[in-house]
Amino acid sequence: NYHQWSILMKFLYESQELWSLVENGLVEPEDLKDNKKKDKKALFFIFQAVDEIIFERIFSAKLAKEAWNTLYPTYKGEDKTKLVRLQTLRYEFDYLRMKDS
Repeated sequence: NYHQWSILMKFLYESQELWSLVENGLVEPEDLKDNKKKDKKALFFIFQAVDEIIFERIFSAKLAKEAWNTLYPTYKGEDKTKLVRLQTLRYEFDYLRMKDS
């Protein structure tokens, strides 16, 4: 009998402080909605700021942080490579200067 079952379930949910969730559904707090909207906007900006080849690496990201974390090691590695190359060129330049002296 649904009527009896529903009364028992209502008392069970109320005793566990779950009835408002069952009755009203899950209501997201406003700040959570705002944060989700901001995250989608940030993800969109990341998508717009990369070329097609890079976009293929991040298009499945659902969060801006996920896309960012995928891109970060790639571009951070470029910085390290440039730094090592610059240090090598500086060493070669100093060596040539000393050789001429």
